[in-house]
Amino acid sequence: MSTVDIETDHDDDDDNDSFFYYLMLIMPLLALGAYIYDAYSFLVINSTTAGILSSMLFIFYFLHYSVTIKSKLATTVYQVLIWLMVTTGDVLFLIYLHCLDMQNDGSL
Repeated sequence: MSTVDIETDHDDDDDNDSFFYYLMLIMPLLALGAYIYDAYSFLVINSTTAGILSSMLFIFYFLHYSVTIKSKLATTVYQVLIWLMVTTGDVLFLIYLHCLDMQNDGSL
């Protein structure tokens, strides 16, 4: 009767964990990239379908709260990048709303 050793030195779960870790790092950046693109397409392209992409991907933005980065410098750079992307999208939407308001007032 032979037995099979179930435990091995290399655990397949580690590969899956690293995949999801990097996915949790990248998805908030992709979601914010979509947010900036949608704000840009509202402002410059005047697209009527702008906002759909960022609306679908916005849930992934909250993954950045789950990411643990060991380096304090890397954490700071990551969080500053997140902040800059959110601020860029917000400013573009504010400019769009300001231009829209000026058009409705007839002063543009």
